[in-house]
Amino acid sequence: MKLPSFPEYEIRVRYATGHRCGVVVKGPNLSGNISGTDPLKDNRLLLKAEALEDSHVARHTAAVFNELSREITKILVSHPVNAKRVAEGKNIANVVLLRGCGIRIEAINDEGHDKASILKVKGLEAIDRAIAQLARLLWEAESTGNFQYILCVTGDHSTPVEYGDHSFEPVPFSLSVERLHRCSCGDSVYEFNEIAGARGCLGRFHGGEMMGIIKKFLNLDACAAILRG
Repeated sequence: MKLPSFPEYEIRVRYATGHRCGVVVKGPNLSGNISGTDPLKDNRLLLKAEALEDSHVARHTAAVFNELSREITKILVSHPVNAKRVAEGKNIANVVLLRGCGIRIEAINDEGHDKASILKVKGLEAIDRAIAQLARLLWEAESTGNFQYILCVTGDHSTPVEYGDHSFEPVPFSLSVERLHRCSCGDSVYEFNEIAGARGCLGRFHGGEMMGIIKKFLNLDACAAILRG
């Protein structure tokens, strides 16, 4: 799939689970700091993606995603599946709601809704392996001296299998910074779960504080580099 105004980007769409799919936009000068198009409630107009920071890259990314949203709708309107649905008197699928720009793994949430405890455990184990691989690749890139990374892992809510729906329990939050590890910063927590996370040095905080905490670690990282220099 190509965008008329942005032919330099490669667009890939892959089915995920339930009514969800993954949309990949590959190309230069993209930012994760944009809002989504999902109005989050029924019978509301589709939103436009907007930049969440005052930068050319974020505004450009929002423009790319808004055109992507329009082009997806054009494809869906004339899709054979929708022609069949119309013939059967059913509503058509006319939009893909774009949200969660960046990396978000939905399967664990779905398995919580389905009360599928074994599948949820297997899914978490697969994510463990994926994060380990990602961390290794990031640290290898950082060792060249051309890049710096902070890896943050958390969840946006809990979905316990016993309940089968979203709940209000705190979720674990982890920051991994290779450069800070080398200067013995951080804490002694080596497991990622609710109980272990409660013993961490960050304590318990509201989700709205997350970006501020990450920024503080960025500043701490800069101070550590100055001290080593």
